[in-house]
Parts: sequence; structure tokens; C-alpha cells
Amino acid sequence: MLKLKVGELSEGMIVASDVYVSGINIPVVRGGVVLSRTYIEKIKKHGVAFIHIETSDNYKGNSGESITLGSIEKDVIFEGKVQVSGYVKSDIKIEAGESIIIDGNITEGCVFSSKRGAIAVKGSMHGNIDNPVNLTARQNITMGSASFAIIKTDGDFSATGDIIDTNVVARGEVKIGGKILRGQIQTQSRMVLGGCGSEESGQIMLVVKPLEFQELMQELLKIDTTVSGLAKEKEGLQNIIDLLKKIGKAIDQLPQEKKLEFAKGVKRFKDIEGEVVALDSRKADIKGEIDRLLSVRRIIVNGDIFPGTIVSIGNSRLTITAKSSRLSFCVKDNKITAE
Repeated sequence: MLKLKVGELSEGMIVASDVYVSGINIPVVRGGVVLSRTYIEKIKKHGVAFIHIETSDNYKGNSGESITLGSIEKDVIFEGKVQVSGYVKSDIKIEAGESIIIDGNITEGCVFSSKRGAIAVKGSMHGNIDNPVNLTARQNITMGSASFAIIKTDGDFSATGDIIDTNVVARGEVKIGGKILRGQIQTQSRMVLGGCGSEESGQIMLVVKPLEFQELMQELLKIDTTVSGLAKEKEGLQNIIDLLKKIGKAIDQLPQEKKLEFAKGVKRFKDIEGEVVALDSRKADIKGEIDRLLSVRRIIVNGDIFPGTIVSIGNSRLTITAKSSRLSFCVKDNKITAE
């Protein structure tokens, strides 16, 4: 059924459920009624804001609309917001233009994607090694716990429970109240975790590659490429400089065109030296910016962290070899330090 504002109602729509207002024990309009102008005016008169409307199975909706579903046993494609209050069958696909809200749990093989909105799972989601759950959202993803899942968001990711055998990729901040067991957590911001690993768990990868770091590294690469090109150009101009040294004062006897050619070569040679100095200065500034950027605490583990955990920040890596508790990680002098 579709949840619509009263102003969006039109004649011929079918009311999905009884419409009540405060202080009146009987419905203003009963479910199953086909809306007429009289019914619509009656609903408006009683100050009703939203009502639920029946939809056809192939209705795709529009941006700004909201559809509320009970149990789902087949795929859903809807351009607006999707809310599911009941059971979600395994291997279900939901493609929404806006947010997806799941009031219960998600089982193996489900694939949910939100093109412009967030995904909120109020329960837990559990796939299996052969058939993981897959979530993709433009905005934040929130949930209880997860196992055998693949999660990708352009916003923040947060979970109140454990995350097991799961890969998470987030552009924003990651917050996990429980512990991580196996899998990989990657963010472009920072992560705060309840715990990492156990005595029996396998490898865990904690990866932070700040967006600013990647942009600065790309700038460094461009500078190195430019400097390399300038070095080759300067090497070619060195022949002119060497020749002028040999000619000495005899240059006055050369044709004017040749003198101009030599003069241009000398000027370009000096310009290159100036450009390289400026680029080297910018390179030093960038490295300083990167050092400051990575010196911030990027990974915080509030509980235990076990051997088998690999911490990666920027281009630096640290492997945990002994059980520790309540650690935070940052980069100093190109090495990851734990505090």
C-alpha cells in the first residue's frame, strides 16, 4: 500500500485501511472505499494528514511518495521511500529511489539498494558464505547486527551489534557498538569499534583512507609527473647552455635569429629551475598536510583487539601481534602508533 498526503489524493484511488481521527471511534472512511470528491473533502475536513492507498503490483511510484509493505515475497522496485513492517523472504531484491526502512530482519541473498536515500534495518541481517546480504545506499546505513554481508554507503555506517564475516565500505564515519569478527571495514573518515576479533577468529582488516589523503596523494603524483617532464625538457636545453659556454663572446658574431633562439633556450632553462623549486615547495607542504591529516586518531577500539587484526591508515600498516584493550590508532613519522 502507498502512503500519500491528503493533498495528493485523487478520485478513483482505493483506500487500503480504515481512516481514524482522534476523538472518533468509527472510521471517517473505511478501507476498500473508492475515493470520490465527497470522500476526499470529508478526509480533508477532519484534518487527516496521510492515508494508505492500494497499489497495483507493478506500480513503480514517484519521487516523494512512500510505500508501506507487510511481508515481502517478491522483488520491489519503487522510486520513492520503501518501508517493510513484516517478514522479508530470502533472495529478495528492493530497489528504491529514496530511503529503505526494514522493521524486522533480513535473510540470505537479499539485495537492497537506495539510489538517493538511506537504509535502516531495525533488526539484524544474516546471509551465508555462498549467499551474502548486499546493501548499497547513497546516504547512511544503520542496523543491529550482521553476518555474511556486503555493505557499501556514501554516508556513515553504524551498527549496534556484532559485525561478522562482513565487508563494509563507507565514505563517512563507521560506528560499531559490538565486535568485529573476520571481514574488512573500510572508511574515508574514521571508525569507532566495540571490539576486534576473538581467540578463535580469523583475519580482520581495518582500513582508513581519508578522502583528503587520497586527493593529496593524487596531487603529489601529478607533481612528480610534472617534475619528471620538466627534468627531461631541462636536459634537452642543457645542450644550449653547454654550447654557449664554449662559444663565449663569439656569440656576438652569430646571426640575430640564432641569438634569439639561444636567448629563448636560456630563459626557458631558468624558468624550469624556478618551476621545479615552486613544485618542490608545494610537495613539502603537501607532505606536511598529510602528516597532520594522519596524526588524528582514525581508528578507536573501545574493547579488546586480538592478534590477526591488521590496521591500515593511509599507506601505513600495522599487524596486531598481542591481545590489547582500549586502543586508538594514528600515524606518526610514517608509522602507525597505538595509544
